[in-house]
Amino acid sequence: MLSDSIATSPFAGRMVLGAMEAARARGHQILLMESRSDPGAEAEAIAELRARRVDGFVYAAMELTMTDVPAGLDPGRTVLANCLPLAENTYAAVMTDERGGGPSAVDVLLAAGHEDVALVGGPEGNIAADNRTRGFTDGLRAAGLSARQGWVRRIGWQIDEGYAAALNLLDATERPTAVVCANGRVATGVLLAAARLGIA
Repeated sequence: MLSDSIATSPFAGRMVLGAMEAARARGHQILLMESRSDPGAEAEAIAELRARRVDGFVYAAMELTMTDVPAGLDPGRTVLANCLPLAENTYAAVMTDERGGGPSAVDVLLAAGHEDVALVGGPEGNIAADNRTRGFTDGLRAAGLSARQGWVRRIGWQIDEGYAAALNLLDATERPTAVVCANGRVATGVLLAAARLGIA
């Protein structure tokens, strides 16, 4: 398993664990290497793993992205995880259903009686964030609703960004009664902003 930064990220342990469990169930073990997005280190890792005659590769990215799959990874023995190839799609790829999560989040809020729902989402141009935003819109549309003007805020992924966006969003005369957040860090920022504004 070769990745850009997944080995040292606290948020990607389940991907590594899943690969390890799947490999072990089939009589294999995972060798985990990380390139830190350095093409030279990546080429060295691939050469080393090929020299050790590994049976196959999982090429994983921390952030859902389009990637230029490096030379030396045979499409017949390589699976991409959390990334898609830039060139013709000859590689198998496994990704989360970023768009499918949006309607699920909206459904939970609608079931709780909320119809004035906002989104504090990830950055524009990020594949995961764009698909989560589309999913949010899909969920509202399926219920015959739409987000009000200015209630879809595209920001980064961090607590301070969620906090700043939510302070502005929740301190308005007309404010949402519920917020879908891009990730847990953004949600933390939204909750801190609500607390500062005295919103239960």
